[in-house]
Amino acid sequence: MRKNIAVILEEIWSAYTKDVVSEIFEYFKDKDVNIIVSLIRLPNYVEDTFDYQYFSALKLLDSDEVDSAIFVSPTFCSTITIEEFEKLLVFGKNKKLISIGIPLSLPNAVSVQTKCNNTYDLFFDHMIKCHNAKRIAFLSAEVEKSAEAQERLDSYKAALKKHGMEYDESIVYWGRFVFEGAAEAFKGRIEKKEDVTFDTIFCANDMLALGCISYLEDLGYRVPEEIRVIGYDDVEVASTYKIPLTTIAANLHDVCLKACQLAEDAADGIDVKDAFVDTTPVFRRSCGCEYVPQKENLEDAKHGLVKMGLDREVDLNRIYTLVDCTEEKQTLPKLFKKMPEILQWRDISFLTVILYENPIVNNIQKPFDITEKCHLVFYLDRENDICMPDCSYEIDMLHKFWPDELVGKKSRNMIIEPIFYGNIQYGFIMSQVRPDNLSFLSVCIKVITNEIAHAYEYTRKLNENTKLYAENMSLNVRSYTDELTGLLNRRGFMHYSREIIFACLNSGKKGTVLYCDMDHLKFINDNYGHDLGDKAIKAQAEILRRTFRTGDLLGRIGGDEFVIIATGLSEDKIPAIESRMDKISEEVQKDLNLPFKIRLSIGGVPFTLENTDVEKLIQAADKKQYIKKEEHHRSLN
Repeated sequence: MRKNIAVILEEIWSAYTKDVVSEIFEYFKDKDVNIIVSLIRLPNYVEDTFDYQYFSALKLLDSDEVDSAIFVSPTFCSTITIEEFEKLLVFGKNKKLISIGIPLSLPNAVSVQTKCNNTYDLFFDHMIKCHNAKRIAFLSAEVEKSAEAQERLDSYKAALKKHGMEYDESIVYWGRFVFEGAAEAFKGRIEKKEDVTFDTIFCANDMLALGCISYLEDLGYRVPEEIRVIGYDDVEVASTYKIPLTTIAANLHDVCLKACQLAEDAADGIDVKDAFVDTTPVFRRSCGCEYVPQKENLEDAKHGLVKMGLDREVDLNRIYTLVDCTEEKQTLPKLFKKMPEILQWRDISFLTVILYENPIVNNIQKPFDITEKCHLVFYLDRENDICMPDCSYEIDMLHKFWPDELVGKKSRNMIIEPIFYGNIQYGFIMSQVRPDNLSFLSVCIKVITNEIAHAYEYTRKLNENTKLYAENMSLNVRSYTDELTGLLNRRGFMHYSREIIFACLNSGKKGTVLYCDMDHLKFINDNYGHDLGDKAIKAQAEILRRTFRTGDLLGRIGGDEFVIIATGLSEDKIPAIESRMDKISEEVQKDLNLPFKIRLSIGGVPFTLENTDVEKLIQAADKKQYIKKEEHHRSLN
C-alpha cells in the first residue's frame, strides 16, 4: 500500500535545504511513497505579513493520508528557539516526527543528529601543528535561537580548553546562517585591517565562512596566507569557490539517509529511535593546505555555473510571462480553463486545486483549522493524459487527499501550498516537483495561488451582486429590515457586517464598530406615550443616517439600541462624531417638532485582523457607550 511522507521546512532557498530535499527525493525515487513537501513559514517573523497562513498545512499531519513526517528543523530553529518551535507543533501528535539535525522533546519525535566534538579537536590539532595557529576566533549564529549554533560554539569552546587556550569573548562574533551574516557580525568591531586580532577563524556554517572570506579580503587580507578560514556543512559551493573552503562535512547524505529510513520504518509501523552521524574534516585551500581540485570537477563546476545562469534567465522569463497570463480580472471557471496552457511552459506536469466549501478566516491568535468538507475542482496529470479544469469531487482532506480513481499508478514528489488572501484561506494547491526546480516552482505556485484567491473573490462578488439584486427585488429583503426605522434589523446587520469588515481589512483600511443608545427613552414613554416613544426611535435612526456616510452599515438590534460599522473611522475620531451627532439631534428635533430633546450616547471599538468577531465587538462598544451614558447622567445631576 502506498505511503505518504510529509517533509516540513521553513524555506526552500538555501543550498542546505535544496540538498536535503534532493537527498530525500533520491532515496524514495524507486519506492512506492509519495513525498509531500510543505513550506511552513514562521508566523509573525516578518511583521505585518500573513505567513501564519502557511501553518494551516500542519493540520494535514492529522490526516489519515500522512503516515510520518520529516522536519528539516534547522530551517526553523535558526530564528526561534527549540521550545518555541515545539509549541507550534500542535498537530500530528499521533504520527512519528523525524527531526533532522535538532532533538525535540516531543513524545512522538525522534532525531538524526551530527556529532562534531571530535572533528573540532582534529581541526585544532591540524591548525596548530600544520599552520601554527595561535589565536583562533569563532563566527557564530544566534545561539539563543539555534541549537546547531550552540552545539558548534560548545565544541569550539571544548577544543580551546583541550588545547590549553582561553575562551576570549573579544574574538567571538555573532551573525546569521547566511553569506551577509559575516558582514553584519563584524560591523562596528572590525572596520579596518588593524582591528583583526586572530589568525584563524571557525565559522558556524559554510555561507558564513564564504562571507567572512569576502569581508576579510575587502579589508586587504589574503586568505589563507594571512588568515585561515574554516566553515561547516560542506555545501556544494564550498569546493568550487574561488578559494576552496576548508570545512567540517556534516555528511548530509548520511543524515538524510538515516532520516528517510526512520520515516519509512515509522510509516510501516516499526518503532524508531534517535540516530547519530559523525562529521568529518575536509581540508582545502582556505586553511592553508595545498588543494588542487580535479580538472573534471572544475569543468563540472564551470558547466554548472553556466547552466545555472541560463536556467535562471529562463526561469525569470517563465515567471514574467506567468504574471502576464494572470494579470486580469477573471472568474474561477475562466482561470481553470486557461490553467493547462499556463502550466504547460512551467515544468508542471501534475497539479490539483482543492477548495474549501466555505473559505476559512485564519487568525494567528486562534488554532489553525481545516474544514473537513472540500472540493477538488481542478486536476491535471499529463503523464496519464488527464486534464479536468472543471471537475468537482467532494473530499475530506483529513481522510483522503484524492478520490480513489485519481490516485495514479506511480508515486509522486509534490509540494503543497495554501491558497489565501490576507487572513482568508480558500484551500490548497498540490503540485509535482523535481529537486532542481523546487524554488522556481514555489514562486510559480505562489503566483497561481494569488490568482486563484483573486478569481475566487471576483467570482464571489459577481455572484453576490447578482444574488443581492435578486434579493432586493424579492420579499426576502423584509426579513433583513427593521419595520419601524427602515434600517437593517439584527439579522440583516449580522448578515452583512462580516463582509463589510473583511472587505475593509483586505483593502488595508481601518474601521470602527459603534454602539448607540438613547438617553431617557423610558422617561419619554412614561410621560409622552409609546407613540411618541416610537417617533423618538425613528428620530434616532434619522440622526444616525445624517451623521454617518451612506457606505457605513447601520442597524437597529433592539429597542433604542443601534449599531454602526464605520469603515475608515479610527477610534480617536469618535469625539468628533459625538459633536456632529449632538448638532444633528437638535436639527431633527426641530424638523419633527418633538416636545423633548433627543440625547444619544455612543461608544466604539476598532476592528482589526486579530479582532473580527462581530458579537464581541458589539459587546465591547456597548461597554464604551455605557461609560458615556453614565457621564451624561452625572452631568445632568
